[in-house]
Amino acid sequence: MSVKRQNNRGITLLEVVLSVAVMALVSAMALAVVNNAMQVTRMAGIQMQNDEEVSSLIAYLRQTFRRLPTGCHFNAIWETGEPPRQTLSFDNATGLFVWETASHEPANIITSLEASRNQEGLWDFIVRKNCPGEKGGGTPQGQKESLLKLAGGFKEIHWNFYDGISKQWTDSWSSVKGRPAAATLTLRRAGGAPPVRNLFLLSPIRLDTLPRFKNT
Repeated sequence: MSVKRQNNRGITLLEVVLSVAVMALVSAMALAVVNNAMQVTRMAGIQMQNDEEVSSLIAYLRQTFRRLPTGCHFNAIWETGEPPRQTLSFDNATGLFVWETASHEPANIITSLEASRNQEGLWDFIVRKNCPGEKGGGTPQGQKESLLKLAGGFKEIHWNFYDGISKQWTDSWSSVKGRPAAATLTLRRAGGAPPVRNLFLLSPIRLDTLPRFKNT
């Protein structure tokens, strides 16, 4: 009479090691997929925030140029210091920018839109004001006070201004020439994005002085 022996062999160490290795591999693959999805979501959020920031900047500039008072003196200069700056100044712009002085009296306020390089070498847009002759304290004469950062992180910015009389473009402007008929601002974000050119018309708008762009 033969007796069948029951095989009660347990799990070997090799099988345990292989099981752990397979579980670790599957977990690593799942973690990589989750991390990649989180990275894509984060980059999409940053891109959306950047787009909203640029849209707000362009809308702010467009509104500013369209509402320039008749007596406003507009200048655009390059400052080749360290860091370099591109400055657009609006002098005698009563009603365009609403500030209150320390004494709540009207003051000769010069509002500047400055683009300067930050510590990372990228360009930031900042609105500043200069209050020469302000009474009752406040900003000392000739000292600029930082008020608001509009947008930042640009790899390239470039202003151009169109002289409606000479029909020429220039990258600077002096109020002695009056006021440019139009301006363009070319912006390029860091990260390889293509540059985008934005056109602004300055009041008062005269059709006979506006630039003509060729379709490309």
